[in-house]
Amino acid sequence: NQPYDFQPSNPQPPHLPEANPVGVYQRDIEIPSNWDGRDIYLRLEGAKSGVYVYLNGKEVGYSEDSKNPAEFLINKYLQPGKNSLVVKCFRYSTGSYLECQDMFRMSGIFRDVNLLSLPHSGIEDIYVTTALNEDMTGARVKIDTRIISDVAKEAHYKFYSPTGELLYSGTDSVIEVAEPQLWSAENPALYRLDVVQMSGGAEEMALSVPVGIRKVEIKGSLLYVNGKRVWLKGVNRHDTSPVNGRAVTTEEMLQDVVMMKRNNVNTLRTSHYPVNSRMMAMCDYYGLYVCDEADLEDHANQSISGMESWVPAFVDRVNRMVLRDRNHPSVIIWSLGNECGNGSNFARCYEEAKQLDPTRPVHYEGTRFDKDYGGNAYSDFYSKMYPGQGGMHRTTSNLDKPMFLCEYAHAMGNAMGNFKEYWDVIEQSNSCLLYTSPSPRDLSTSR
Repeated sequence: NQPYDFQPSNPQPPHLPEANPVGVYQRDIEIPSNWDGRDIYLRLEGAKSGVYVYLNGKEVGYSEDSKNPAEFLINKYLQPGKNSLVVKCFRYSTGSYLECQDMFRMSGIFRDVNLLSLPHSGIEDIYVTTALNEDMTGARVKIDTRIISDVAKEAHYKFYSPTGELLYSGTDSVIEVAEPQLWSAENPALYRLDVVQMSGGAEEMALSVPVGIRKVEIKGSLLYVNGKRVWLKGVNRHDTSPVNGRAVTTEEMLQDVVMMKRNNVNTLRTSHYPVNSRMMAMCDYYGLYVCDEADLEDHANQSISGMESWVPAFVDRVNRMVLRDRNHPSVIIWSLGNECGNGSNFARCYEEAKQLDPTRPVHYEGTRFDKDYGGNAYSDFYSKMYPGQGGMHRTTSNLDKPMFLCEYAHAMGNAMGNFKEYWDVIEQSNSCLLYTSPSPRDLSTSR
């Protein structure tokens, strides 16, 4: 376990070192003429750790939270012709106190930077949920489209089967599907929803959302997908490229996904932050269950988790993760963070996740009060890391909620002993989901 790299021994917020390296990125941009009259956003998909944005010498804004997107409306800073865009990326920020994960700690821009052109008023969010009837022979797809506009606008929907057949076209926000093909890791059947914003009879904006019809539920002390008990045979994975550091390419993400599928891995825990959106799409398409984890770890000063002044920063990271990823059928569990202790801030994080998406269970391992394993509060699961065989026999059956071994088999060096013995207990348990061992790609960064 690694301390904060700017002050190893119990640093106190908001203290940061005076020597704070800064990466400065500059390029000239020109806005296409057909973007006139539209809102233009700069979107940073990932940059560590604190980011200032400037356009034509004027400060546009600031953002923290390295692994979630940040968007800046830049219209009032633009000028005709060439525009000078500058991004200053500080290695350390107050956000660093929430990013104490055990990993290669490299700063800078490591995911895509995009310019977006959108109507002045239009679709702000789409949230798609699915519900199955009792015998799973019928499904209801509900579409919650939020349009921000001072004038009348309408959303038009087209819904396609996994084979491309048009099943529905119209403006109803509830679509009935007979004999649905259910999404699972074994059979990742994806429907497609096209959403078109109409204004005065003209198409103004269009989005496409993959839809997986499936049901995730906890019954007793077990997890079920589509009415069947699931074994989560997974890995923890860090964003790590042997060539590009944290800037993992699309090809490398796909290599990881294919490697997992070929080796009968069915679950990915995004340790310990949301992964690139492209990888989420791959999990939807190829079929991997995802435990989507917020970019929250204050491992070397867990007292922060109980500081009321930090509640907005904690909740914001959960909020941004859920809003970005809640339409991905591969996500079956939200995780509030990693190794942050018992702090009450996670009660607010749990409430936020449930309010934004009541369809999925929530995991958090850090709360330990009267038990020798975690998940005592703010979690729909009990949770444990690296239990010994004695602990496996004591704590994997006859529980009032599932036991989630979020880390259990460390594959660094000669450290995979007792793997068979783990599974002998797991397969006989009535509460254990199993879960994830560290990824073979990331042997040197552990968890």
